[in-house]
Amino acid sequence: MRSFFSLLTTLFVLSSLGSTIHVKGRITNGDALKFQGIGALAIRSLDWLQPNTAPEADGSFAGTVECKPVRTAHGRWVDIEVFAIADHAHPQRSMFIRVPFAREVDLGAFAWYPSHFRLRTEGLVFDTAVPRDTLIGEPFGNYLMVRPINPAPGERVELIFGFISSGEPLETDHTLAWDDRGVGQVEFTFGQRTDTAVYTESWNETASPFDPGVLRAGCYRLHQVPTQQEHVRDLDFLLGRTLDIIVAERTGP
Repeated sequence: MRSFFSLLTTLFVLSSLGSTIHVKGRITNGDALKFQGIGALAIRSLDWLQPNTAPEADGSFAGTVECKPVRTAHGRWVDIEVFAIADHAHPQRSMFIRVPFAREVDLGAFAWYPSHFRLRTEGLVFDTAVPRDTLIGEPFGNYLMVRPINPAPGERVELIFGFISSGEPLETDHTLAWDDRGVGQVEFTFGQRTDTAVYTESWNETASPFDPGVLRAGCYRLHQVPTQQEHVRDLDFLLGRTLDIIVAERTGP
């Protein structure tokens, strides 16, 4: 009996330790990211990629990482993070890729995009089993961060608006109405006042002026409408466009 418990203890300790795997791949849009203020990318899991954390000039990388396998009903997985080293504050810096556990992992060629993915035989697909954020727009212009883009019923969604400001007062408003198809129509305005004297330099600013509340199952459709107020300049986040947020139970892999 004592030897049995010793065996269980050993197995528990081994399962809690990390594993070393060899991972390789190629990032295809590294040059384009420099225009978004991202100076470099780095690969890690529990530890950084060795011997070289950053990809080569052509975007390729290969090396070993320490990782901790994640066990689910669908098998064992490993999470690889491609972390962006930004020159300035960046709204989201990490791309996560969940892959089946193996000693040799080939991620193939892929474009860096800050969200959660899974590696399948056909390539990378969005990971629908975990909450994932989505960035819409330019990190150093106007952008909308949705956290998460795949909410479950009973959760909330955080809407973070990023923009350039010199301290002008904001004018925002929103409405939520359900149409006859059961779609929650969220219309909002977002603008800066132009009749206020501002004498400071511009900087990156964020705001979360409204909360859609606890979400129920279904579809919420976000749409920005032009403001009708005088002396207010619209900041374009979704003018002329719509964004659907589907609220459903998350499944995977």
